[in-house]
Amino acid sequence: MAVHCNDMDCQKCGEAVKKIRGCEEETEPFLIEGEKYTRCPVKLIKPYTRMLIGIYNNVKTYGVLPNQGGLLNQSCVTIDLLNIMDATLNKKRKSDG
Repeated sequence: MAVHCNDMDCQKCGEAVKKIRGCEEETEPFLIEGEKYTRCPVKLIKPYTRMLIGIYNNVKTYGVLPNQGGLLNQSCVTIDLLNIMDATLNKKRKSDG
């Protein structure tokens, strides 16, 4: 069974989807981009990592940087985050064709 995870907001999942994805307990294996999971993959991501992904999504979706000012006013962690995420996603897009 293929299950898509477009975002990481558990509040958006209904009870039926939570059961299919294994949010509370292991379930029948399902595939996300060729990887097998028996638990919701969001549960595997640490809170700090989820926060960083959220920052990246806000920058890319809304153009909102986490700190006041421009790019030069951002922390090194933020700049590294943006560069690493861009490089990783570009590599993934190239491999997907």
